[in-house]
Amino acid sequence: MSNVALGFTGIGVVLVLLAIRMPIGIALGLVSFTGIAILRGFDVALGLLMAVPYDFAANWLSSQPVDATHALNFSAGVSNFNVFLGRSFN
Repeated sequence: MSNVALGFTGIGVVLVLLAIRMPIGIALGLVSFTGIAILRGFDVALGLLMAVPYDFAANWLSSQPVDATHALNFSAGVSNFNVFLGRSFN
């Protein structure tokens, strides 16, 4: 099976899994793990399954304090949203 055919088959499988009311995250994870296992091998897919959650947590969670501070400033009324739209303070 070519890579393109495998990709279209994966999209079809995701749509079928969503039609039978499987959660999106589980359906996408299952199809992508299976696709990588078919294309590259089970060991590579298992290695990605172990590495990706760490990379996600290391990169995404490190930016949360900045986002939380930004949200707190908005909720406290410290920031003026019109400034971000390129407008003046008045």
